[in-house]
Amino acid sequence: MDAQPGLAGAQEGIPLVHNGVMYLMAPGAVIQALDATNGNLLWEYQRKLPANQAGQARSKTIGMWQDMVYTTTTDSFLVALDAKTSEMR
Repeated sequence: MDAQPGLAGAQEGIPLVHNGVMYLMAPGAVIQALDATNGNLLWEYQRKLPANQAGQARSKTIGMWQDMVYTTTTDSFLVALDAKTSEMR
């Protein structure tokens, strides 16, 4: 997926590493899964935010429980993603 225009910027999140996969946040409400051995992108999830919140996409952490990666969004949602496929649960 392409990042939303105008969303480049600093990120304060701390990556998670589990079973050889690094999960991290990127500017623009993006969650990425990378192969921790070589940095190759496995998948990317980008939440489509309302136009009035698109530039405010800042969060500091993601979480993991069992086989799901969790993140909060600036439009007040908790999103659970399948850790292998990025599909929203």
